Amino acid sequence: MTDWQKVREDYEAKLKTVKDICAAHGINSVALYKRAQDENWVLRNGMRPKRFKDHNQLENGSNRKALIDRLYKAFDCQMREFETHLALAGDEGVNEKDARTLGSLARTLEKLIDLRQENEGQNENQNKEVDLERLREELARRLERVCPKGKTE
Repeated sequence: MTDWQKVREDYEAKLKTVKDICAAHGINSVALYKRAQDENWVLRNGMRPKRFKDHNQLENGSNRKALIDRLYKAFDCQMREFETHLALAGDEGVNEKDARTLGSLARTLEKLIDLRQENEGQNENQNKEVDLERLREELARRLERVCPKGKTE
């Protein structure tokens, strides 16, 4: 049976490598790291592992807002990549795969809008039609800029 207290002492003392600790105690590194995370050991860099103890930390704190902001930034990067792809396609125009990608991006943006509204405590039914119309206009404007009419076929 593994003496996890001794493993923890060896790990936090930083005198042995993780490989040596594992060999000495007959465990593998996955088990060691899992135990370290579960029991909130001091990591070798002096920090404690960052993790959410429950879902409510995301629901109520600023962590949720930060996460939504990061998702918006990721979406913006994907949209820019897609626009670049369409611009490079040139005369080839929009194919079926591009249309599916655009549909997926539109659904993603709709979900992000819903998340932001929910996080800000807005009534999502009140503003949903306005946001969808704005979404359609934005996507149409971007597509027109990248792929002018007459070049889609």
